[in-house]
Amino acid sequence: MSNTQVRSETAIETPTARTVDMKLEVVVIPVSDVDRAKRFYGGLGWRLDADFAAGDDFRVIQFTPPGSASSVIFGKNVTAAAPGSAQGLYLQRPLSIGTPCKIFDYCADRRTSSS
Repeated sequence: MSNTQVRSETAIETPTARTVDMKLEVVVIPVSDVDRAKRFYGGLGWRLDADFAAGDDFRVIQFTPPGSASSVIFGKNVTAAAPGSAQGLYLQRPLSIGTPCKIFDYCADRRTSSS
């Protein structure tokens, strides 16, 4: 015999709060080599929005992909997350027949030329 109770009533709907229009502004990407990451995103044709340093202990770089309202930032002492730990981030772009995806081509070029 089980003591588990099964409720058969319909769940009561909780009132929803008024929604506010929000947009994702910045994604922080932990990197091990700030200058290498800067060359990578610059090579993709992304717009460099900022490259600020405060002494030798802090540097932040911000890039924005073409046509995007969101940016990525990375740098030195920008986040405590381990370099390379960002996962599940996807860059979306419209697919066109016959138009290669530049980011994948760029990454593939770098893998083959550095081996």
